[in-house]
Amino acid sequence: MVQGGRTDGPLVSWRWLLEHVAKQERVPCDVCMYDSLPLLWEAIVTASVRRHKRRAAHDEEQRLRKRVAAILKIESAAFRHAYHRSRWMRDFVQALKVRPTHIIDLNFDHLLPEAFGCCSRPQLSVVRNIKRSGIRVEDARNMVRRWNRAEGNITVWKPHGWIGTPSSIRLGARDYGLQLAAYYLGFQRFKQVERSTHAMLEVELGRWRPASVMSDADTWITRFMAYETDMIGVGMISDEWALRWLCAQRDRNGARHSTRPLRWHLCSPVLTIPGVACVGHGTWGQAWQAVTGGVCDTGDTAHI
Repeated sequence: MVQGGRTDGPLVSWRWLLEHVAKQERVPCDVCMYDSLPLLWEAIVTASVRRHKRRAAHDEEQRLRKRVAAILKIESAAFRHAYHRSRWMRDFVQALKVRPTHIIDLNFDHLLPEAFGCCSRPQLSVVRNIKRSGIRVEDARNMVRRWNRAEGNITVWKPHGWIGTPSSIRLGARDYGLQLAAYYLGFQRFKQVERSTHAMLEVELGRWRPASVMSDADTWITRFMAYETDMIGVGMISDEWALRWLCAQRDRNGARHSTRPLRWHLCSPVLTIPGVACVGHGTWGQAWQAVTGGVCDTGDTAHI
């Protein structure tokens, strides 16, 4: 996500963040030669294990996640005032407050929920039958963790984790590989609700209230599959196979009768993903204007 026109720093650049962690950990420079960012994270983890020789890779990764969270908390505090007062963010917040909206925020920081006046701590639905599902507990929690605005018309989801729970942050190849199983489980639960409600899916979703657990399918993936969606961002790296897979499943699921478009507003080179209509813009201001205008007209889900 490009924040206020910035193009560098840990809040904006994944590579910048990982290289900053590597520098703090005194990881050899040749480790940072990886083009793949998830593999770069794995290289930082294993290099740190070899350097310290006191922890297993899993425990060392947890420590490094805490370092990532600490870096982002410092950067968020420094950027908070400018972020909340920027014109594009004020317009964005005002536009989306008009109707009930679900926002899926792929960043780790807490700036966006704050901008909408959401609660400081997330609601975490009960994750049922997790041991039998075959996925990690934190991956399951990332599907159901959300922040709600007091008025109830804004819900922010963070499927990649957040800095308040460092163990939830998803960065490496191991995370991305295991994440696909969680997305598949979320998709299966969506399909169960879709089959049981038939043409009344959106009516059923409208009955679900933020303060209560109405269904095992009450996840961000269900909203992504069910609603017209606008996305805005700098792109999707080739390693993000779980999200690419979900876009393809969305396209397959609605190929016969779907009227719910998925638009990706970009200033960077256009992506080619099944079911995704990439919309090019000359500036990020134009991209934000297109998203807020679209949401105001339809009242449906916004993706960020």
